[in-house]
Amino acid sequence: MRRRLSYLLVLLVFPFLPRLAQAQLGYRSVFGVQKGVLDPGNLYFDFTGDMANHLKLYDQAKNTYVIKPSTTVFNDVALNSFVGYGLTRDLTVFGEIPLRSVHVYSLNPTLTGKGFGDLQLGGTLNFIKDARGTDLDATLSTTLPIAADTPPGKYQYALGVNAIQFTGSADGYSPIGTYGLLYSAYYNLVGNDGSLNYGDWTGAYLLVEKYTSTPFGSFTFDAGLNGAYKFDDRVSGNPVANSYDYYLNVLADITYYYSHGLDFRVGVPYTIYQKSAWFTGYSVLLGVEYQLGK
Repeated sequence: MRRRLSYLLVLLVFPFLPRLAQAQLGYRSVFGVQKGVLDPGNLYFDFTGDMANHLKLYDQAKNTYVIKPSTTVFNDVALNSFVGYGLTRDLTVFGEIPLRSVHVYSLNPTLTGKGFGDLQLGGTLNFIKDARGTDLDATLSTTLPIAADTPPGKYQYALGVNAIQFTGSADGYSPIGTYGLLYSAYYNLVGNDGSLNYGDWTGAYLLVEKYTSTPFGSFTFDAGLNGAYKFDDRVSGNPVANSYDYYLNVLADITYYYSHGLDFRVGVPYTIYQKSAWFTGYSVLLGVEYQLGK
């Protein structure tokens, strides 16, 4: 049933793809942080390919995280499909679903996972927008546990969280001279999986943006930080050992505007430190937008 629901979502979105034309610059960053709301009637799509290189893994025998052995191969690739629609001048609704492929080789047993992850649905409300270009928004969303093989079966890697999640964030964008400042703080409330109460997440983004036009085309460069903290998982009210987590990422990305309706972005989050699993990540995003009625 979960698989069929995921496929149905893709089929509903597919007919719009040939009509995509005009884009609003900088609606989303390659890291998924929204920079504002869409104009009414605007339909926006982006597709992000993510590849993670994990530098630490969990050691069950030691009950802690250790530097990944050179003999262990951890392939983790995802294609995230996002669609947003400008419902009114101040409200944009959106949905996002990942298609993941994970393989952990050289372990006994080898773990694999392929299929759709959890479905996220939500909306962004703009409550401050001034003539200087400053935007302040609030976003609320829910993530539904429709991922294939969640909870995972034997020798399977979980592609999602077997619980409903709710996320709230406050997001802003402010021009500072020839630069832009993007900032966001969020809290992710995670539900229960039977007797297991997953730990919530909280975190923040801070990015500096620079737009420039050259003889070779127009570009935007972003650089900044992202930090987050995960609270303990709990069973019957008692914390699960070693289940909390925290990390700090350095972020950098570049956007190339191929046309008014199409841009390409690539970004690299590098983890300065993470308690559970250091990694480097590479994200490639294709963003397009269609204005209904034009």
